[in-house]
Amino acid sequence: MSVFIIVLDIFLLLVFIRICDKYHTKYRAISLMLIIVIAIMMGGNTANPDIYVYKYTYIHGRNSVEVLYTWIIELSKMIGLSFEEFRLEIYCVSIVLIFYAAAKHMRNVIPFIILYFIFPMMFDSVQTRNFMAMAIMLNAIPLLVNRDRPHIIKYIILTVLAAGFQLASLFYMVFLLIPIIQKSKNIRRFTIVILGMCIVFSLNRSTLSAALTYVSSVLGTLETRISQYGTILTQWGFLYSWLVHFIIFGISYLLKRYIISDSADGENDYAVPIIQFCYWISVISIIYFPFYVVGSFFDRLYRTVLVISYMFWLSAIQGSTLQAQPTHQNNYGKLIVDKRVLQVGLIIVGFATYMFFRHINAQYHETIVSTFFHNNWILNKIVG
Repeated sequence: MSVFIIVLDIFLLLVFIRICDKYHTKYRAISLMLIIVIAIMMGGNTANPDIYVYKYTYIHGRNSVEVLYTWIIELSKMIGLSFEEFRLEIYCVSIVLIFYAAAKHMRNVIPFIILYFIFPMMFDSVQTRNFMAMAIMLNAIPLLVNRDRPHIIKYIILTVLAAGFQLASLFYMVFLLIPIIQKSKNIRRFTIVILGMCIVFSLNRSTLSAALTYVSSVLGTLETRISQYGTILTQWGFLYSWLVHFIIFGISYLLKRYIISDSADGENDYAVPIIQFCYWISVISIIYFPFYVVGSFFDRLYRTVLVISYMFWLSAIQGSTLQAQPTHQNNYGKLIVDKRVLQVGLIIVGFATYMFFRHINAQYHETIVSTFFHNNWILNKIVG
């Protein structure tokens, strides 16, 4: 293992300690242990459906508009990293970014890590670029809760950076509409009408197909993959993705209803803006429905929405502040003990568990689940 890897891992450990100190994170040792386990399991995996393509592009290079990923590959090769070392460090850095995003919103990060471990972590162990982009977006999306111009500008910059790893991240620009929607009832009504039309448009396959043909003819020269999505590839499988979105919406709505109804006395003031924003994420994400009809590639959109919802849901349930201040006098808010909210928490755990067994284990047991636990170069070195 190169000196660069050792130095980078020590630096990431120091960053982890700094994050814990700044945001007064509880159960640090357990959190660190879980992060290390996830980094080893994801970064050390040597056999999954996409890894050979990633290895080929690492060795032979790639020509894509996702320039940040290309630049990191070239830099890593200049340093002398093998593909396995490159992949491990990509996951280590991304996991620390995810932990940083979660630690800003909740003192106990362990429930978030466990939910992510259940679902969709194993998908992200396969789709490396999407995982890197998601790590950036988890830090970007909460910026919009504040609604002010500096945070909106930061959000745009971070989204463009995420698109440098996964072009589909540009779809998250639609969340810029949420601060505008929240300000006006008329705009909210108009948005709901547009989203309803979006669902109707999705079900009209001939109209959707014509629109796809036009878009691919215009933009296909910019990125070859765009032309690949110029035809509809699903039959009725898209209804599953729609169902997942509606469940995310339902959970967000229940938490919004219960928490806001209890906010008159000020006990849940910190949780209210978080869960309101999370609710509107689940609403505006209906705009993705036509893309789920196109193909399963776009399922990564609802996975990112689900992970950011995990973070907002748990932050609201814990009653933590929107952004903890690094002072001893900081008030994180009381733990919400409303029985209805805790019941929603159990629904969230059940939902994540269902997603693992239905969407990963049932469909990808041999290609993802089995290889995740049995093909790992780090564990092989430790054991062997």
